[in-house]
Amino acid sequence: MHFIAQGLIHPELINPETGEVVEIKVGAQGELVCTSLDRDCIPLLRFRTRDHVIVTQTECECGRTSFGIRIIGRTDDMLIVRGVNVYPAAVRDVIASFTPRTNGVIEIQLTRAPPAGWEPPIHIKAEVSAATYSLESLKQAIEAQLREKLIFRGELELVPEGALPRYEYKAKLVRKHSEA
Repeated sequence: MHFIAQGLIHPELINPETGEVVEIKVGAQGELVCTSLDRDCIPLLRFRTRDHVIVTQTECECGRTSFGIRIIGRTDDMLIVRGVNVYPAAVRDVIASFTPRTNGVIEIQLTRAPPAGWEPPIHIKAEVSAATYSLESLKQAIEAQLREKLIFRGELELVPEGALPRYEYKAKLVRKHSEA
């Protein structure tokens, strides 16, 4: 998508951990920060959107001079697994790529917050459609795609369709449990 409000908003990318500014160029990733240029009352100054984006283009064939971005997740949803940033939405996208065998409904289950980051394997529940036959081969294929595309190891549990909770608004992809 194009960032189209450049005359009204000054966009920046920052490293979400350090707050350092990241240069806007193709392939750059970071949290989108906006400063309003046209508001007299209550202006937004370096407003952190919590959207983690990747810059996809700086020039477009359509003639727009603004850069293009793709939102890849939320910085407040991000998990750090052995130094790798893992976004629950990206995990969902990998699992949803196995449609129609899966329906894309997932839940990442975490037990306790560690001091520095999560250790693999991360437990993930994913719903499978009723017509899925070879669950073990599907499980292995999804786990391999998670390792290849997201560079982390997930422990996948396949559950029947309808087993995971549904939410009216934004789906809760991560459920944190405390160890007893």
